[in-house]
Amino acid sequence: MKNFIIDRLEEYSDEALIEEIRRVAKEMNGKSLSQSHFNKVSRTSSNTLRRRFGNWKNALDRAGLEVRAHGKRYSGEECYENLLKVWTYFGRPPKYLEMRNPPSTVGPKAYIKRWNTWNKALHAFYKRVASGEKYISKNLLSNKFENEGIKPAKIPESERRDIRLGLRYKILKRDNFKCVKCGRSPASNPRIQLQVDHVLSFSKGGKTVEGNLQTTCADCNQGKGDSQ
Repeated sequence: MKNFIIDRLEEYSDEALIEEIRRVAKEMNGKSLSQSHFNKVSRTSSNTLRRRFGNWKNALDRAGLEVRAHGKRYSGEECYENLLKVWTYFGRPPKYLEMRNPPSTVGPKAYIKRWNTWNKALHAFYKRVASGEKYISKNLLSNKFENEGIKPAKIPESERRDIRLGLRYKILKRDNFKCVKCGRSPASNPRIQLQVDHVLSFSKGGKTVEGNLQTTCADCNQGKGDSQ
């Protein structure tokens, strides 16, 4: 009688479980990862993930994935934000098939549905990051006030804490998609997560302008926060 060896994880740390989720998701080629499929091919079970992270959605969130509703149509902004995330990961314009795998959470077909071809999707992204609003309405009901002939106050981009898509892309590209502190990048180490933040923190009067923005990894940014 043959002996069957069950392939299981060697360790069950949070990091090991997250890597297992990503491994299975990568084999799905952009399809939504269900618990039933995960249980068929994984070296652990969805029950283990739910016990560790609270529920299935939390587990996918920790792995940089998301539960996608069947047939969901993503907005243009969701597509742009996802494209910037993948662009940052590779340090270059991503290829069509690369959008099937993490860190992408929007499959390539969503871009084709919206823009017909991948090249047109990239062109739309270039146009989006090249435009961008320099001001934002201070009042969320601006349309109502404008209809009544009242102009709402506007806040200059430099006075806003949040950094718009186009400006984030500009800073990431300027810094060669690498952390300016340690020089690491997702292209050389997939565990690295980059972000654009203020050199002088916004809470201390720092402006949201190119000269006060930089690309840092999560580790270096945390160190900066601890020292301020």
